[in-house]
This record gives sequence, C-alpha cells and structure tokens, in this order.
Amino acid sequence: MKHIYIFVIILILKFVFISCETNPPNSPIISNDFGYIFVTSNIDSAAIILDNEFTGKYTPDTIKTSEGTHIVQLIKSGFSFNDLEITVIKNQIKNVLINAVNNQINKIVLLEDFANVSCDPCVISNKILRRVVSKYSGNVIVAKFSTNFPSPNDPFYLRNKLINNERMEFYNILFAPSIIVDGITRPIPTDSTEMFDAIENRLSEITPFEFTIVDSSNNEDLFLSINIKLLESQFNYSDCRVFVAILEEKINFDNPPGSNGETVFYDIVNYLTPIKSGIDLKFSNGNFSETIYIERNSEWILSNNNFIGFIQDINTKEVYQASLTK
Repeated sequence: MKHIYIFVIILILKFVFISCETNPPNSPIISNDFGYIFVTSNIDSAAIILDNEFTGKYTPDTIKTSEGTHIVQLIKSGFSFNDLEITVIKNQIKNVLINAVNNQINKIVLLEDFANVSCDPCVISNKILRRVVSKYSGNVIVAKFSTNFPSPNDPFYLRNKLINNERMEFYNILFAPSIIVDGITRPIPTDSTEMFDAIENRLSEITPFEFTIVDSSNNEDLFLSINIKLLESQFNYSDCRVFVAILEEKINFDNPPGSNGETVFYDIVNYLTPIKSGIDLKFSNGNFSETIYIERNSEWILSNNNFIGFIQDINTKEVYQASLTK
C-alpha cells in the first residue's frame, strides 16, 4: 500500500512539471539591432554627443547605438564643430571624421573703475590703472564711472548721474575706489599685484564670442556697427546682453576739481546704452549684427572719445568679451 502512495505522488509531480512547460519552449528574445560609430576628429578629447546626450566618451572612441538615423556632435572649449547626421546599420561600424575649427579669439578684459575726485586712495589706484593700460594695450579696456562719495559734487558724477547710479547699483558699489574685473573679480584697487593677477586670470579664459565694433559715423550722426560671432554652438547665451559706451580718453583741469589734487582724468564714461537692460543677443547661423544710432552731444569732442562694447551676463555679471574702436 505504501508503494502505491509513493507511485501516485510521483505521477502527480511529473504532471505538474510537464504542465508548467511551454510546448515548445520559448527561446529568450535577444535584440541584435545595434551598430557602432567610430568617431574621430583632428583634435583629441572632444566630448562625443549623440542625439543631444553626452555619451561619456571622448574622441577618438567607439559608441554603440541602435540602428537608424542619429546626430553626432562634438564639444570642446575653444573649438567649433559641424553636427553630423549619420545612419547606423545593424552589426556594422560607421567611421566618421568631424574636424574642429580653432575659435580661440583673444580675450579682451573689461575693467570698471568707480572713483571720485575727492577720494585720496583713488590717486594710487589711478596710477596703477595707467600701468595696466600701458602693459596690456589692446587687451584691457578701462571704463571709469564716478561715485557721489566721498564728495557729492564730483563733476563727472553730476554730468551723468543716471549712468553712474545705475552702474553703482548693478554692482552694489559702497566704496571708492572700487574696481571690477570682467564683472566678477574685485581686486584691492591699491594693490597692483592683485590687480595684475586678476587681469592675467581673465586673459587666460577662452571667450565664446568674437566681437567687433565699427565706427560708421558721419559728420552729423553717430552710428556704431556691432558684429558678434558665436564661437561655441553649445554656449548658453540666453542671459547675455550687449552694452555700448563712449569713453572720454583724457580730460585736463587747470585746477583740481576735488580734494585729492588730481587734474588729469582718463577713460571717463560719457554714455552707456542701454543703461540697464542691454541689447538682446539673437544669433542667426551663429552671427549677430546690429547698427546703433547715438544722439550726438554737442559737448563731446569726438576725436577725444573711444567707442567700446562688452557682452555681459546680466545675472552672473560675468563679462565674456569686450571690444574697442575709435
């Protein structure tokens, strides 16, 4: 009897296991619909982007992806690349070469100085600024704004209250002298070492913009033609704005206008537009061009004025590039 029970249990278990099998059994589904892209360039270590996603790889390297059409992009600071559309075929390797164009344009640094004719330390900082201009001619632009402290009667402040107040508010200027390098660095104005170090650090940066200003004025009207080229296609310029200013190169007084004894002043901002908002950058195929009309002031001696422009992020305050014409 015991043997009969054991035999019945074995039959039941066998039936259960057989009934759980698929007849015939299904094979695991393995997709082989993949191909490969071997990406090279005339420069190494460019980040490989596939369909707007970073692959985690750098040139030269191979990436695996699904068959079909894909967009391959490369990114490396200081260079630009054309996007490439390719078709990947299953189980095949597609070799692609994307050449880089060297976009390293000289960085021009903007140095904004906030001073007052009755500020004693400004005498020292102004001497340092003259050394800066001499050493970095063509690579540094100095633009001087005037404060209403310590003296509220600074003639340069009174001449352009709106411009000076707006720029002081933008940077929250509380002391004179105050110096801002490219909108983000504040060296001690009376420390030449700090000043030169701050400038050198910014000159070493790679700018994403090529920026030129052409003076197309005539005898009656002032026109400035702005031309900007975007050098890095992936650069986010949504918060960047263009500002244009007129600087009076040199002003002499027979007698000091303030209590610090200075009679010669350089690079005074006479005009800034737009004062607060700046000009929106709207690129077309990587290029931006605009002509600005400036109403002429009869007091300006144009032969003694420089026209400058700069591209600034209005949130971070970083100045990415500047330009000068005369």
